[in-house]
Amino acid sequence: MITNEDNVLICPLCGSEYTHFIKWKKYYGKDGRLCVKLLFFCEEGHDFCIDFKQHEGFTIVSEEAV
Repeated sequence: MITNEDNVLICPLCGSEYTHFIKWKKYYGKDGRLCVKLLFFCEEGHDFCIDFKQHEGFTIVSEEAV
């Protein structure tokens, strides 16, 4: 997860600190485990999400453009 030195979420596409939470979705991964996707937008017009996935006892966090 990309944050600045104050732990403020930064847009992974442009680095803007002005991000806004839109909604969350739950879904099931390929192995049937529950996953959560948090959707955001930044004030520069980019949409991105942060995914939380489970795999063999690990929680994997990833960001991606939407």
